[in-house]
Amino acid sequence: MIKRCMAVFALFSATAVAEPRPAPSRPAPKIAGTFGFDVFQPKQKCAKVAGALLTKLTKGYRCTEAGNDGQTGSGVVSVASCTVKKGAGSEYMLFTTAADCNKERETQLANAE
Repeated sequence: MIKRCMAVFALFSATAVAEPRPAPSRPAPKIAGTFGFDVFQPKQKCAKVAGALLTKLTKGYRCTEAGNDGQTGSGVVSVASCTVKKGAGSEYMLFTTAADCNKERETQLANAE
């Protein structure tokens, strides 16, 4: 009887160890106070993420930290990317400074021509 209990215990222990742990959820990046523009509308000027734009991005968009160390086409580093949750055709790139935001926006405009 003890051997059976030990076998069952060993089976349950092995199963618990074999199951992968869920990936820890990453907190959303802090976007308030950054500067961004919609990459699908690069003619639109960069805007500070505050007020109505902050509300728009936190409620209707999914924001993630910038991948690949945040490198962009212009060479400046982006902080985050916010993609619209429903539908398509809107994605904001966010930057620490207005100058970085404007440089990337102008680069995208130049490459679109």
